[in-house]
Amino acid sequence: MIKAFISHSSKQKDFALELVERLGRDFCRIDCYNFEPAYKTLDEIYKNIEESTVFVLLLSHDSLNSNWVKKEIKIALKRMESDKLMRFWPYIIDDTLTIEECPKWMKDDECFNLRKFKSPYILACDIEQKFRKILWSKNSKRKRLDSFMVGRNNDIAKFEEKFQSFAGLKLRSLIISGRDGVGKDTFAKQCMQKVGYAPEIEPYRISTSPKENVENFIIYLNIISRTYTTDELQNVLNKEPKEKAHIVVELLNELYNTQSTVFVNDDMACVLPNRDVSQWLKDVLEDPALNNQLGLYIMTRKSPNSFVDSEYPQIAHIQLMPLDRKDRVKLFVNCVRAYELTDITEEDISFFVDRLLQSPQQILQVVEALNTKPKALVKKDINSLVSIGDKKIQPLLKHFSEDEQRYLLIILSKLDFVSYKILERIFGERIIEAIKILDEMIEYGIVSTFGPSEQYFRLDHYLADYIRRCHMSLPKDWELHVEEVLETHIERTDCITEDTSLYLYDIKQKILSRNPSTNTFLIPSIVVSTIVEIYNKQDYQLVIQICDSVLTEMHNYYEDVVRELRYWLCLALCRTQTERFFDEVKNIKGADSHFLYGFYFRIKKEYPKAESYFRKALDLSHNMQRAKRELVTALLAQNKYQVALNMAKENYESYPENSYQIQGYFRCLVRKNNLERHDYAILDELMDAMKNNYSDKHEELFLAMNIEYQAYIKHMPYEYMYSLIKKAKRQFPKSYNIERASYLYMHKHGIVTREQVFDED
Repeated sequence: MIKAFISHSSKQKDFALELVERLGRDFCRIDCYNFEPAYKTLDEIYKNIEESTVFVLLLSHDSLNSNWVKKEIKIALKRMESDKLMRFWPYIIDDTLTIEECPKWMKDDECFNLRKFKSPYILACDIEQKFRKILWSKNSKRKRLDSFMVGRNNDIAKFEEKFQSFAGLKLRSLIISGRDGVGKDTFAKQCMQKVGYAPEIEPYRISTSPKENVENFIIYLNIISRTYTTDELQNVLNKEPKEKAHIVVELLNELYNTQSTVFVNDDMACVLPNRDVSQWLKDVLEDPALNNQLGLYIMTRKSPNSFVDSEYPQIAHIQLMPLDRKDRVKLFVNCVRAYELTDITEEDISFFVDRLLQSPQQILQVVEALNTKPKALVKKDINSLVSIGDKKIQPLLKHFSEDEQRYLLIILSKLDFVSYKILERIFGERIIEAIKILDEMIEYGIVSTFGPSEQYFRLDHYLADYIRRCHMSLPKDWELHVEEVLETHIERTDCITEDTSLYLYDIKQKILSRNPSTNTFLIPSIVVSTIVEIYNKQDYQLVIQICDSVLTEMHNYYEDVVRELRYWLCLALCRTQTERFFDEVKNIKGADSHFLYGFYFRIKKEYPKAESYFRKALDLSHNMQRAKRELVTALLAQNKYQVALNMAKENYESYPENSYQIQGYFRCLVRKNNLERHDYAILDELMDAMKNNYSDKHEELFLAMNIEYQAYIKHMPYEYMYSLIKKAKRQFPKSYNIERASYLYMHKHGIVTREQVFDED
């Protein structure tokens, strides 16, 4: 096993210890962890250097003047004479130390390429790459597992055609789109090698979420480079938009200069929901100061518009489709050979390959399972892998249904991302079990990692949003424990340099406190996500207050952020039915403007007007999902069930976990004239979906649906219906949904005669 002896001055102990944590203690030898107590220090130095594969020297004024470091260097040089110092790795970690001040034998006689590293993470990456090269030289099987890719010859050819053309001279970023697990990461590494990077080089990694902007990108790059302190970062975030884009350029160049690249796991921050590339990213890539190289690789689910390559010569785009059966067989066989599995038959290959249609990642997971588990057990569990691979929320929540698994999902949904250090404080002695759960979530593609040593964990945006919307919560004792851990660590740490996830959490809490400072609004994605959270809690006046505060000072945001803030302001004004809405909505153009007018009149219960505006919005933007959802609501309020049926079905199929889409489709279908056999099956499916839904409203909505089901499908007698309605009202006495369902039943049967309009919110 590779071991690195870390030689350093005691004054650089913090840097050395963080480097060891990044590399892993099992791969390092350092005095405070590996020297035996009561033994002579010199003897321990001899022993640990002798047992080490490489000698890492952290150069500084202090280390060059340290007698102990001088002795360590002397021992290392004597031991490594036969290797011609190939395993002697000196790095400058002192900003004030120049190359000219380094020993002559080091800079002139042996001609070491001495370079400065101010971030332990960047240095750890360099050492890991050298480790990987050594490991691969000794283990060709490991190299094959780490780097092989099957198929994609046509896609690689497309990339080479783009890169090797005259236009390729301007390329600064490659966008790789495709569904999760399709092999975007592996493909990007192959492209890196085509550009000229060595196969052992590992990129720096960043993960983004929807609504994140240039400010978040600066923060994520700063996690790696350690360029700015908290105060310096706040000054940077206060700059004009184009200046912030230039800061990104400077940070990217700093990382590129370490002979590596940056991989971005993008979730609609770089490539937006409308398929355009974000303006801040365009500004970054068009900045003439950006290094002349293809260094930014963006992996995204969303495919950018078809003309992105021609509109922006700095960008190339490759869309990856799922592997065909022939390539899936090749990949499966190659994996089997790499693991040296001997009991796999042709029938076994067909069994797995014909079921694993979605991604190379699923095939790798199966072969890894076959390497450790009986074949019959893996075959038995294959349906679980396939259903969860479809990224449906219900199977995922059912799979991770044990208490500790559920608690972890809820904690991850509460934070934009969370560090290993915080999870360790939360779970205490159970951290090993928590990490095992996280590893499984990573395998299923619902958790991603990024940052130094992959220390930050981020939950899939759609799953996090679903958990929040369903108001899934921790038990009270867990809730208090988590809050205590977060608040305690915010008080004790410099959040930016020690734990960025805490810094962002702290900002959100300050906004929620109703007494935020000016610096609280420096990161617009946190402002917007907090506004959404407050809006969903129905505190519309606070939404208006925050939007007014931010929009008054503007805070140097990109225009798309300003537009989004105005949009949420208008939604809150609709909810409060404030006349000011008609002034503010003038700032919104196009389909969004019509949608907001429709929403205003829908809240006002002027449903025909609302319907008209929602249809205008859809005329301009045919796929506007929120307009389709609201149009169904307006139609249901007018009892236009048959008109709403097809759109309600489409809404449900787009959002099958959304309890209101389940109910909306059910209410339309249950009243359909001449129900067919498959309609009855769908109604049963909808009832079952609501019964097993995770929304905090699912019991109430199920009871409302059951009243209509028993009345219109089962045609139960009045005595039964009266008892059913009475029981439902006793359970939910203030429910509009139950009141509406029961009232419509009684009106249809002449028990009540007066027409009544119910709130459809």
